[in-house]
Amino acid sequence: MSDVNSTKMKPSEILNAVYNVLEEIKKKYSDIHPFVTAYQILEDLHIDVRGQLMKERGRAGKGSGVYYSAASVVTQAAAMLVKRGRVDMATINTTHLKVTTPYDEINEIIAGNPNVAIYRLSDSEQNY
Repeated sequence: MSDVNSTKMKPSEILNAVYNVLEEIKKKYSDIHPFVTAYQILEDLHIDVRGQLMKERGRAGKGSGVYYSAASVVTQAAAMLVKRGRVDMATINTTHLKVTTPYDEINEIIAGNPNVAIYRLSDSEQNY
C-alpha cells in the first residue's frame, strides 16, 4: 500500500523558497531585521508554491481541523534552515494575538499553539 503523503510537497522541497522569502524581508526591513511567523512566510511564498501547499495541506491555525497544515511544512523547512545556521529562530507567545493574512479567504489566524516559532535570516547571511 502506498503512502498518501508521498506525493505531497515536503519541507525539503521548499527550502529555497522559504530562504528567499526571509531574504526579501531582510532586504525590505534591513534597518530592523524583523522576525516573522511561518504563517507570514507562507503568505509571501510564490503563489504557485503557496497554492499547492494550501491545496495539499489545508488552512493553518486553531479551529481549522488540520493538524499538519501548509504552515507546518513551512515551519519544518525553516527549522531545517535553522539547523544549517542560515536562519535564526526565537519563540513568541501569541496568547491574545491574531495573525491576519491578505491571501487567506478567512484572513485571520489564531495559532493552534500559543508558543509560536518566529524566524529571520541569520546575520551571517550576507547574500543580498
